[in-house]
Amino acid sequence: MAQKNVTFNDFQELVIDRQKAALRLNGGVTITNFKKIPNTFISVGLSGTTVAADHNGEMTYDSDDKKGYYLDRFEVNVLLDSPDYYVSTDAPTTTMGSGATTSSAQLALNLSAGTFGPVPTTGIGEGVAIGESFTANLTDWRVENHSENNAVRHVYYMAACGGGAHAYNRPEDLVDTSFEGGFKGAPLLAVPHLSIANMPLIDTGIFVSREQQLSDVTLRIVMRAHFVYVEKTFELFVVKIDTKGRTWTYEYDVKLPVSQVVPD
Repeated sequence: MAQKNVTFNDFQELVIDRQKAALRLNGGVTITNFKKIPNTFISVGLSGTTVAADHNGEMTYDSDDKKGYYLDRFEVNVLLDSPDYYVSTDAPTTTMGSGATTSSAQLALNLSAGTFGPVPTTGIGEGVAIGESFTANLTDWRVENHSENNAVRHVYYMAACGGGAHAYNRPEDLVDTSFEGGFKGAPLLAVPHLSIANMPLIDTGIFVSREQQLSDVTLRIVMRAHFVYVEKTFELFVVKIDTKGRTWTYEYDVKLPVSQVVPD
């Protein structure tokens, strides 16, 4: 067996109104080749990566009538620049986040039989497990898995507001239309803390080649953050909502030295 680990990190900021949105990228790749298994395995994990609507955790506007900017959607795409690989397993699956959301993408490799499959696998003989598993807080958020054959794709959505008591699907859902809210002038509900400061990403996946590879490839990471501003006004006793959105696209490439991972 031959393995090589590649780590990467980056930090970028984007000014939005009087806020500084921040993306802190941390990740690692493990490249694995075996003599007895005719495939190459590339395991990718983004543990430690965070995104924030403001690096200080504060919105420019945070009153009953104005909220923003806050993060309400985040998309992660991870792919290789080679058609020789496919996504064997990835995480998270489509899930509603919680205080302890676990993301796990692992494979068990049977070196005796020259095969591999999901973890856990019983009776694998001479076996090796590869991949990652980690846990993070995603309270009031949900994740949808839209991965394809050649790309890991996960979309994070803000799912609740008002301390988790109200569902959130669009900016207009910030308006408190409850019976109690009506007596208070239909104020805007509180935004989850993760929508403002350092929401963790829990993306991981394993690419497998159809035949063993010894050529270098490039890992490409593409992320898109969507930030929202909401303002509520009254016109003739009718609640009016004005929203503004801002999308931030981020791309990062990592050269993977597969040619250096030659099994003994």
